[in-house]
Amino acid sequence: MNRKRIVLGAGQCGMKLANRFFRTYKDSEGLISLSTSVEDSVGIPKTGLIQVSKSGSGKKFSRGSSIWEKNINEISKEFRKVKDSDVIYFSSAGGGSGSSSIKYVTDVLLANNNRVFLVLVLPFDYENLPYKPNALQSLSKLQDEGYTNRISVLVFDNDKLGKDYYDIEYSGDGKEIKRPNLEHINDHIISTTSIVVDLVEKYHLKDKYSPFSIDALEHESVIFSNGILGVDFKKYEEGPTNVKFDYGKISDAKNVVIAKAVNTHVSDYQIDQNTAIFMDVVKKISRKSKNARVISGIIRTNQIDDATYIIIGNNLDITKYIEKTKNKISTSIESYRQVNERDKVLEENEYEMFDV
Repeated sequence: MNRKRIVLGAGQCGMKLANRFFRTYKDSEGLISLSTSVEDSVGIPKTGLIQVSKSGSGKKFSRGSSIWEKNINEISKEFRKVKDSDVIYFSSAGGGSGSSSIKYVTDVLLANNNRVFLVLVLPFDYENLPYKPNALQSLSKLQDEGYTNRISVLVFDNDKLGKDYYDIEYSGDGKEIKRPNLEHINDHIISTTSIVVDLVEKYHLKDKYSPFSIDALEHESVIFSNGILGVDFKKYEEGPTNVKFDYGKISDAKNVVIAKAVNTHVSDYQIDQNTAIFMDVVKKISRKSKNARVISGIIRTNQIDDATYIIIGNNLDITKYIEKTKNKISTSIESYRQVNERDKVLEENEYEMFDV
């Protein structure tokens, strides 16, 4: 990539992920942390920190929106030098500050001719109110106000990741309890983001033999062609053609990247011998993404497990997730409305705190 890269994080979750990404992958030229709360800024480096408010959003989407709208001129001023760049933008969908920042910050970035790659983290399933309503509002705005036609969005689901990355604890009666390991989940988010964005430019060893190389500009054209992105990692024995994105289907995709990671210990002769297998996988995946432009190739790298297939698709449909979230919110609100024999959980005037 010839464009300058800036890493940006908004809200507590977004700032932590952005800082982690910036420290781990040291090829970005700048880091910006946007905070609405002094408390959220604890532990965040002062360099690049923009403190737009001190009291925070209180996990409320509407309050966060008011803060960003009120301080939009300050943000525009701070972003004057962020031009003609690729911005990797981290945010939680469930918090009040990060989720509500997307509209305002993205408008400023796009006005400065930047390309925006939003990394959006969905809340855990047990994070109900107000996190689910916040996620619903941020996703709805992305779709309804046309932002998915102007920026790229890579979505991660904390709840799904918690089923893969967890610690085992035991209750007093010896019952096994699985608790999500946030450190491992965050590592997965930033490493996956790095692979998706830099698969060719940073991971592929250009001095090693590959019978089918992926052009860096073609890969870029998929990653920054806007819309919701999905990524799947498959080993051949797992059935690489059984592509499953967290949200959306490969049949929705307009562009698909199919890459196979081959480590450097594999000889050129072995690569050639397995070419037919690779092409068969590409053909089968292509049949499932009939309306997509398909870009395929072999990536020579030691940073990804050997023989791993990386499948990336863009322009995916997240309507089903939004509808599912709406149903969960409705159920939760109804449960809060119920009055049991001991007390009333919420008074009528308290429902507004959930922004629904």
